Amino acid sequence: MIQESLPELPQRSLTSQGVLYRPLQDIEVYVEDEGSEVFYEEILYRLIDRKHRIVKVFPLRGRENVVSECQNYNDNRPALFIIDGDLTWAAGVPDLSIDRLFTHQCYCIENYLICENAAIEVAFENSGTISRDKIKSKLKWQNIKSQVESYLIDLFSEFAVAHVLHPTLKTTSHGFESVCTQPKKKAVPQFDSNKSKSLAISIKNDVISKVGLTVYQETRTSVYNRISTLPDPLDAVSGKDFLIPLMMFCIKQIVNSNLTRDSFVLRLAKHCALEKLENLKQALIQEITKYQYDTQQAATAVSADAPPLAP
Repeated sequence: MIQESLPELPQRSLTSQGVLYRPLQDIEVYVEDEGSEVFYEEILYRLIDRKHRIVKVFPLRGRENVVSECQNYNDNRPALFIIDGDLTWAAGVPDLSIDRLFTHQCYCIENYLICENAAIEVAFENSGTISRDKIKSKLKWQNIKSQVESYLIDLFSEFAVAHVLHPTLKTTSHGFESVCTQPKKKAVPQFDSNKSKSLAISIKNDVISKVGLTVYQETRTSVYNRISTLPDPLDAVSGKDFLIPLMMFCIKQIVNSNLTRDSFVLRLAKHCALEKLENLKQALIQEITKYQYDTQQAATAVSADAPPLAP
Protein backbone atom coordinates (compact mmCIF):
# COMPACT_ATOMS: atom_id res chain seq x y z
CA MET A 1 0.00 0.00 0.00
CA ILE A 2 1.35 3.45 -0.89
CA GLN A 3 1.13 5.87 2.02
CA GLU A 4 0.30 9.44 1.11
CA SER A 5 1.79 12.22 3.20
CA LEU A 6 -0.46 14.94 4.52
CA PRO A 7 -0.49 18.10 2.40
CA GLU A 8 1.79 20.83 3.70
CA LEU A 9 0.24 24.14 4.64
CA PRO A 10 1.30 27.00 2.36
CA GLN A 11 3.48 29.62 4.03
CA ARG A 12 0.77 32.30 3.90
CA SER A 13 -1.56 30.07 5.94
CA LEU A 14 0.78 29.45 8.86
CA THR A 15 -0.02 32.58 10.89
CA SER A 16 -3.73 32.25 10.17
CA GLN A 17 -3.74 29.08 12.30
CA GLY A 18 -3.49 31.30 15.35
CA VAL A 19 -6.95 32.74 14.68
CA LEU A 20 -8.53 29.29 15.04
CA TYR A 21 -7.08 28.83 18.53
CA ARG A 22 -7.95 32.26 19.92
CA PRO A 23 -10.93 31.04 21.96
CA LEU A 24 -8.65 28.47 23.63
CA GLN A 25 -5.59 30.50 24.59
CA ASP A 26 -4.52 33.90 25.88
CA ILE A 27 -1.63 34.53 23.49
CA GLU A 28 -0.37 33.31 20.12
CA VAL A 29 3.25 32.12 20.10
CA TYR A 30 5.16 31.75 16.84
CA VAL A 31 8.55 30.01 16.58
CA GLU A 32 11.05 29.03 13.90
CA ASP A 33 11.28 25.26 13.49
CA GLU A 34 8.63 22.68 12.72
CA GLY A 35 8.94 19.93 15.29
CA SER A 36 10.10 22.30 18.03
CA GLU A 37 6.54 23.35 18.85
CA VAL A 38 5.94 20.16 20.87
CA PHE A 39 8.66 20.77 23.45
CA TYR A 40 8.01 24.53 23.30
CA GLU A 41 4.46 23.83 24.43
CA GLU A 42 5.76 21.74 27.31
CA ILE A 43 8.20 24.44 28.42
CA LEU A 44 5.64 27.23 28.16
CA TYR A 45 3.06 25.17 30.05
CA ARG A 46 5.53 24.82 32.92
CA LEU A 47 6.77 28.40 32.64
CA ILE A 48 3.43 30.17 33.03
CA ASP A 49 2.30 27.71 35.72
CA ARG A 50 -1.27 27.45 34.41
CA LYS A 51 -1.91 31.15 35.11
CA HIS A 52 -2.42 31.79 31.41
CA ARG A 53 -3.54 29.53 28.59
CA ILE A 54 -1.15 28.42 25.84
CA VAL A 55 -2.32 25.25 24.13
CA LYS A 56 -0.69 25.55 20.71
CA VAL A 57 2.60 26.96 19.40
CA PHE A 58 2.93 27.75 15.70
CA PRO A 59 6.14 27.12 13.70
CA LEU A 60 6.79 29.44 10.75
CA ARG A 61 9.60 27.50 9.03
CA GLY A 62 12.61 29.66 9.71
CA ARG A 63 13.99 32.77 11.36
CA GLU A 64 13.32 35.11 8.43
CA ASN A 65 9.67 34.07 8.28
CA VAL A 66 9.22 34.74 12.01
CA VAL A 67 10.78 38.20 11.72
CA SER A 68 8.74 39.02 8.61
CA GLU A 69 5.44 37.89 10.13
CA CYS A 70 6.22 39.83 13.30
CA GLN A 71 6.85 43.02 11.32
CA ASN A 72 3.55 42.56 9.48
CA TYR A 73 1.47 41.65 12.52
CA ASN A 74 -1.06 44.41 13.23
CA ASP A 75 -3.76 42.61 15.18
CA ASN A 76 -4.66 43.81 18.66
CA ARG A 77 -4.53 40.26 20.01
CA PRO A 78 -1.49 39.34 22.13
CA ALA A 79 1.23 37.53 20.20
CA LEU A 80 4.92 36.78 20.69
CA PHE A 81 7.29 35.89 17.88
CA ILE A 82 10.34 33.97 19.14
CA ILE A 83 13.68 33.52 17.39
CA ASP A 84 16.92 31.83 18.42
CA GLY A 85 20.03 33.88 19.14
CA ASP A 86 22.13 31.83 16.68
CA LEU A 87 25.61 32.95 15.64
CA THR A 88 24.28 36.48 15.26
CA TRP A 89 23.76 36.69 19.03
CA ALA A 90 26.98 34.80 19.75
CA ALA A 91 28.92 37.35 17.69
CA GLY A 92 27.45 40.21 19.71
CA VAL A 93 25.30 41.68 16.95
CA PRO A 94 22.51 43.74 18.62
CA ASP A 95 19.08 42.10 18.75
CA LEU A 96 16.45 43.27 16.30
CA SER A 97 14.24 45.88 17.93
CA ILE A 98 10.74 44.94 16.74
CA ASP A 99 7.60 45.03 18.85
CA ARG A 100 6.51 41.52 19.91
CA LEU A 101 9.81 39.93 18.74
CA PHE A 102 11.69 37.98 21.41
CA THR A 103 15.26 36.77 20.88
CA HIS A 104 16.62 33.98 23.08
CA GLN A 105 19.70 35.14 24.96
CA CYS A 106 21.55 31.98 24.00
CA TYR A 107 22.24 30.10 20.79
CA CYS A 108 18.84 28.40 20.62
CA ILE A 109 15.87 27.17 22.63
CA GLU A 110 17.57 23.78 23.10
CA ASN A 111 20.29 25.42 25.20
CA TYR A 112 17.73 25.85 27.98
CA LEU A 113 17.28 22.07 28.03
CA ILE A 114 20.93 21.39 28.89
CA CYS A 115 20.37 20.64 32.55
CA GLU A 116 22.17 18.00 34.61
CA ASN A 117 19.19 17.21 36.82
CA ALA A 118 16.92 16.84 33.80
CA ALA A 119 19.40 14.48 32.14
CA ILE A 120 19.61 12.40 35.31
CA GLU A 121 15.82 12.20 35.50
CA VAL A 122 15.53 11.05 31.86
CA ALA A 123 18.22 8.40 32.41
CA PHE A 124 16.51 7.28 35.63
CA GLU A 125 13.15 6.89 33.87
CA ASN A 126 14.78 5.00 31.02
CA SER A 127 16.72 2.67 33.28
CA GLY A 128 14.21 1.61 35.88
CA THR A 129 16.99 -0.15 37.80
CA ILE A 130 19.69 2.46 38.46
CA SER A 131 19.27 5.06 41.21
CA ARG A 132 19.51 8.76 40.53
CA ASP A 133 22.61 9.08 42.69
CA LYS A 134 24.35 6.29 40.79
CA ILE A 135 23.41 7.85 37.45
CA LYS A 136 24.80 11.20 38.62
CA SER A 137 28.08 9.63 39.70
CA LYS A 138 28.39 7.84 36.36
CA LEU A 139 27.30 10.78 34.24
CA LYS A 140 29.82 13.24 35.72
CA TRP A 141 28.25 16.04 33.67
CA GLN A 142 30.27 18.82 35.27
CA ASN A 143 33.49 16.98 34.42
CA ILE A 144 32.34 16.50 30.84
CA LYS A 145 31.49 20.20 30.55
CA SER A 146 34.93 21.21 31.79
CA GLN A 147 36.56 18.82 29.31
CA VAL A 148 34.74 20.10 26.23
CA GLU A 149 34.02 23.73 27.09
CA SER A 150 37.29 25.36 25.99
CA TYR A 151 37.31 23.46 22.68
CA LEU A 152 33.70 24.24 21.86
CA ILE A 153 34.10 27.89 22.84
CA ASP A 154 37.08 28.15 20.48
CA LEU A 155 35.15 26.41 17.72
CA PHE A 156 32.04 28.54 18.06
CA SER A 157 34.13 31.69 18.29
CA GLU A 158 35.46 30.80 14.84
CA PHE A 159 31.93 30.00 13.66
CA ALA A 160 30.69 33.39 14.91
CA VAL A 161 33.60 35.24 13.28
CA ALA A 162 32.85 33.43 10.01
CA HIS A 163 29.18 34.36 10.33
CA VAL A 164 30.15 38.03 10.44
CA LEU A 165 33.02 38.06 7.92
CA HIS A 166 32.33 35.11 5.62
CA PRO A 167 28.57 34.38 5.89
CA THR A 168 28.48 31.74 3.15
CA LEU A 169 31.02 29.54 4.92
CA LYS A 170 29.63 26.31 6.40
CA THR A 171 29.75 26.47 10.20
CA THR A 172 27.25 25.00 12.69
CA SER A 173 25.81 22.70 10.06
CA HIS A 174 29.00 20.61 10.31
CA GLY A 175 27.21 19.09 13.31
CA PHE A 176 28.49 17.38 16.41
CA GLU A 177 29.51 14.29 14.44
CA SER A 178 32.26 16.36 12.80
CA VAL A 179 34.07 16.61 16.15
CA CYS A 180 33.49 13.01 17.26
CA THR A 181 35.32 9.71 16.92
CA GLN A 182 33.69 6.30 17.13
CA PRO A 183 36.17 4.03 18.96
CA LYS A 184 34.71 0.87 17.49
CA LYS A 185 31.78 -0.23 15.41
CA LYS A 186 28.40 0.36 17.06
CA ALA A 187 30.09 2.09 20.02
CA VAL A 188 28.81 5.42 21.32
CA PRO A 189 30.72 8.27 19.61
CA GLN A 190 33.19 10.23 21.71
CA PHE A 191 34.04 13.92 21.57
CA ASP A 192 37.41 14.34 19.85
CA SER A 193 39.28 17.51 20.87
CA ASN A 194 41.74 17.10 18.00
CA LYS A 195 38.92 17.09 15.45
CA SER A 196 37.40 20.14 17.11
CA LYS A 197 40.72 22.01 16.95
CA SER A 198 41.24 20.98 13.31
CA LEU A 199 37.79 22.23 12.31
CA ALA A 200 38.36 25.53 14.14
CA ILE A 201 41.69 26.02 12.33
CA SER A 202 40.08 25.21 8.98
CA ILE A 203 37.34 27.82 9.55
CA LYS A 204 39.92 30.34 10.69
CA ASN A 205 42.09 29.86 7.60
CA ASP A 206 39.10 30.19 5.29
CA VAL A 207 38.09 33.47 6.93
CA ILE A 208 41.63 34.87 6.81
CA SER A 209 41.91 34.02 3.13
CA LYS A 210 38.65 35.93 2.60
CA VAL A 211 39.23 39.13 4.64
CA GLY A 212 42.88 39.16 5.68
CA LEU A 213 44.64 38.58 9.01
CA THR A 214 44.12 42.03 10.56
CA VAL A 215 40.35 42.12 10.13
CA TYR A 216 40.11 38.52 11.31
CA GLN A 217 42.13 39.14 14.47
CA GLU A 218 40.14 42.24 15.46
CA THR A 219 36.82 40.45 15.04
CA ARG A 220 38.04 37.25 16.65
CA THR A 221 39.27 39.06 19.77
CA SER A 222 35.95 40.86 20.18
CA VAL A 223 33.87 37.71 19.67
CA TYR A 224 36.01 35.49 21.90
CA ASN A 225 36.01 38.05 24.73
CA ARG A 226 32.23 38.25 24.55
CA ILE A 227 31.62 34.50 24.54
CA SER A 228 34.22 33.60 27.15
CA THR A 229 32.81 36.11 29.66
CA LEU A 230 29.17 35.02 29.38
CA PRO A 231 27.71 33.66 32.65
CA ASP A 232 27.64 30.29 30.86
CA PRO A 233 29.91 30.35 27.79
CA LEU A 234 28.30 27.17 26.47
CA ASP A 235 25.18 29.27 25.83
CA ALA A 236 27.00 30.38 22.65
CA VAL A 237 27.31 26.76 21.48
CA SER A 238 24.42 25.26 19.53
CA GLY A 239 22.28 23.26 21.91
CA LYS A 240 20.40 21.71 19.02
CA ASP A 241 23.36 20.56 16.92
CA PHE A 242 26.11 20.03 19.52
CA LEU A 243 25.08 19.95 23.18
CA ILE A 244 21.95 17.81 22.88
CA PRO A 245 23.86 15.10 20.92
CA LEU A 246 26.70 15.29 23.47
CA MET A 247 24.30 14.79 26.38
CA MET A 248 22.54 11.93 24.57
CA PHE A 249 25.83 10.13 23.93
CA CYS A 250 26.76 10.48 27.61
CA ILE A 251 23.45 9.03 28.77
CA LYS A 252 23.65 6.14 26.31
CA GLN A 253 26.94 5.15 27.91
CA ILE A 254 25.10 4.69 31.20
CA VAL A 255 21.70 3.40 30.15
CA ASN A 256 21.32 0.82 27.42
CA SER A 257 18.43 2.45 25.61
CA ASN A 258 17.07 3.18 22.15
CA LEU A 259 16.22 6.71 23.26
CA THR A 260 15.27 8.83 20.25
CA ARG A 261 16.30 12.45 19.90
CA ASP A 262 12.70 13.75 19.81
CA SER A 263 11.77 11.79 22.92
CA PHE A 264 14.93 12.92 24.71
CA VAL A 265 14.33 16.61 23.94
CA LEU A 266 10.68 16.45 25.01
CA ARG A 267 11.56 14.74 28.28
CA LEU A 268 14.32 17.25 29.01
CA ALA A 269 11.68 19.96 28.50
CA LYS A 270 9.56 18.30 31.19
CA HIS A 271 12.39 18.34 33.76
CA CYS A 272 14.84 21.15 32.93
CA ALA A 273 15.43 24.10 35.25
CA LEU A 274 13.49 27.23 34.30
CA GLU A 275 15.68 30.00 35.73
CA LYS A 276 17.23 30.95 32.39
CA LEU A 277 13.73 31.30 30.90
CA GLU A 278 12.66 34.12 33.22
CA ASN A 279 13.01 36.75 30.45
CA LEU A 280 10.74 34.73 28.18
CA LYS A 281 8.21 34.33 30.97
CA GLN A 282 8.16 38.08 31.57
CA ALA A 283 7.81 38.80 27.83
CA LEU A 284 4.78 36.49 27.64
CA ILE A 285 3.12 37.97 30.72
CA GLN A 286 3.84 41.53 29.59
CA GLU A 287 2.25 40.92 26.19
CA ILE A 288 -0.83 39.26 27.71
CA THR A 289 -1.20 41.95 30.37
CA LYS A 290 -0.79 44.76 27.84
CA TYR A 291 -3.64 43.36 25.74
CA GLN A 292 -5.87 42.95 28.78
CA TYR A 293 -5.17 46.56 29.82
CA ASP A 294 -5.82 47.91 26.31
CA THR A 295 -9.10 45.96 26.14
CA GLN A 296 -10.23 47.32 29.51
CA GLN A 297 -9.33 50.87 28.49
CA ALA A 298 -11.26 50.51 25.24
CA ALA A 299 -14.30 49.14 27.06
CA THR A 300 -14.15 52.02 29.54
CA ALA A 301 -13.94 54.55 26.70
CA VAL A 302 -16.93 53.01 24.92
CA SER A 303 -18.92 53.02 28.14
CA ALA A 304 -18.06 56.68 28.80
CA ASP A 305 -19.10 57.72 25.28
CA ALA A 306 -22.38 55.85 25.38
CA PRO A 307 -25.52 58.04 25.70
CA PRO A 308 -27.34 57.82 29.05
CA LEU A 309 -30.28 55.46 29.20
CA ALA A 310 -33.69 57.07 28.92
CA PRO A 311 -35.58 57.23 32.22
